[in-house]
Amino acid sequence: MRTRPFGKTGLNVSAVGFGVSGALATPLVSNSDVTRLVHAAVDMGINLFDTGPSYGDGTAEERLGAALEGVNRNKYILSTKVGTFVGRLGRLQKDFSAKAIEDSVHQSLRRLKAEHIDVVFLHGPDAIYDETYRALQDLKISGKVGFVGVCGNGAELDEPIRNGQFDAMMMPFHMLSERPHRSRIQEASVRDLGILGFQSLAPLGELEEPKPVSKLSDLFYKAKAWLKPPEPLKRKGPLDFLEKHAGWTPAQLCLGYALSEPGLSSVLVNTTRLEHLKDCAAVVDRDLPQNLGAQVEMARFS
Repeated sequence: MRTRPFGKTGLNVSAVGFGVSGALATPLVSNSDVTRLVHAAVDMGINLFDTGPSYGDGTAEERLGAALEGVNRNKYILSTKVGTFVGRLGRLQKDFSAKAIEDSVHQSLRRLKAEHIDVVFLHGPDAIYDETYRALQDLKISGKVGFVGVCGNGAELDEPIRNGQFDAMMMPFHMLSERPHRSRIQEASVRDLGILGFQSLAPLGELEEPKPVSKLSDLFYKAKAWLKPPEPLKRKGPLDFLEKHAGWTPAQLCLGYALSEPGLSSVLVNTTRLEHLKDCAAVVDRDLPQNLGAQVEMARFS
């Protein structure tokens, strides 16, 4: 699989990265299935694996660490997050104090069975304090962390992009992303930050009809959609073109479009299905339909 420069870090990341989160951190998917997916990703040339301590209260990190055990450490780039964790009664909590960050990294290293983490992202900070910067810098100096970044959804990324303290950003991007999201990617790219995109398949929520539950992991996605409906995108009508390109699935078109954004170093994919992962990996070496860009612009502004 093709790799791309990851900003000023000097790393080269696969165009598609694999995220271990969601259903992959629940009992609905077995440990062996996660290992099978991770090993398949490595075989496909995917070298970027992202996770976080808040996914399954550490389960995602443990599963990723177990799956990568025995894999040549030079063959993959590992990223995780700090600042968001599962607290009492299973509720997500945030703590970006120096102690919380240091403790989180040490726990992640243990769960991931790793001596160092290539990239650590602050997970959705509302504000970043001086002690946060110092803690991250100390972790870099210690060698436990290679590079640091911020993962967010919107305006909370603006100051971190501009202040020169970070090496990377993680942000949503899909074919219907509005101008502010696109502007952030452009500015981060100009500042030579490595940029990971996620939610590239978000428009599919407008297309997919309800599907029968065929395996346990399907329950996770149905519950997630019920508890936290996706942000409204567009009516199905303007997106019908995604179902009319022969030889392409809507998911491949969405991912391919995200990969065409030059500012992104890599686009993260999260799936419980091996065939879906294979389809996503195959997009990297394909040329998008010539009229796709025009169709996307019509859908964005219709």
